[in-house]
Amino acid sequence: MPILEMNSSSDHEWLDWLAVQKKALRLRTRGCLAEALAEINVFLDLEQPSDLRCDALAFRAMIEEEQGELVLAKTDRQCARALALPASYRRYTIELGLAGLGVVAGRQAVSVVFQASLITAGSRPIPSRQVWASGAGVYLLRIHPAATP
Repeated sequence: MPILEMNSSSDHEWLDWLAVQKKALRLRTRGCLAEALAEINVFLDLEQPSDLRCDALAFRAMIEEEQGELVLAKTDRQCARALALPASYRRYTIELGLAGLGVVAGRQAVSVVFQASLITAGSRPIPSRQVWASGAGVYLLRIHPAATP
């Protein structure tokens, strides 16, 4: 698949997003989660192409989850999932993140989200299909040890 079909953003727009990520990661590493979120929010307040918006929402969700803001994290991951291309690695990782949120929140509907990630993985050509599906399986067993035979 040509890169232009995967990403609608220009190199310059990606470099801008990478600079925001770098700054937010530095803040996060120092424990300044609110400031990291503020950097991402400023970026999202500007009109962004859907691929960058998707990445920024997923990144913000990760920090929101660290803050214990599970409802906000879930909403951002759902929005990011809606923007991600079908059968993309981006969508697959967002679905795994949603499943992880379900486990953190103590919900039993996690299998539905894992099923979605496996469907995404299954729509990929071999060998990536096998790698993605096995990754989802390992993740499921790690967070749900009772599922181990």
